[in-house]
Amino acid sequence: MKLNNKIFKKNKGITLVALVITIVILLILAGISIAQLTGNGLFENAKLAKEKSENAIEEENEKLSQYGDIINEYIDGTRTNANSGGTLLWENPNYTEAFLPQTIILNDSLSNYKYIKILFRASCVNNSVEVVNNTSYSIDTLIIDNKVSSQMYLSYYESVWTGHPLYYRYFNGEEKEITFENAYTSGSGSNNANNNNACIPYYILGYNF
Repeated sequence: MKLNNKIFKKNKGITLVALVITIVILLILAGISIAQLTGNGLFENAKLAKEKSENAIEEENEKLSQYGDIINEYIDGTRTNANSGGTLLWENPNYTEAFLPQTIILNDSLSNYKYIKILFRASCVNNSVEVVNNTSYSIDTLIIDNKVSSQMYLSYYESVWTGHPLYYRYFNGEEKEITFENAYTSGSGSNNANNNNACIPYYILGYNF
């Protein structure tokens, strides 16, 4: 019985020593790992990478915000002249005359722009005299595969008329040419003889985002 107790005590002592040695080895390995991590600057590099990522996201959001402001200006029509940041691609030398269906040549290819803005003036006939409205109307159209295709339309009230005519004009083009089809007016009180005078284009501007 005494012999068994001695064996038990001896085995218990060996187990404790092994446990202590294991803990010491783990502490040594942990110390080596931490030393390697801090010595190689891994934590610092991770911190710098995080800062760069945050800065990149901030710059991207700022650019997106700027693009949004620019697009809103175009949509709201606050940029309506040749000095608005766009490139003047074409100008009508005399927008007070009837603008017959025709193909016009641009100063530059559509392939160099993301979209164009076409500015129009509306016209009407008052007592057989053509009157060009000085208010500017515009339409923005995206350039897809170097081509454009859309229509300008607006509802315009002239005091000498009894109704609100709808003016519209189709256009399409590619590369350096844009073709304007017949313009029309419709609605109660409109003068349909005024077709080619309605929606007279006078500026075409090219834009990039």
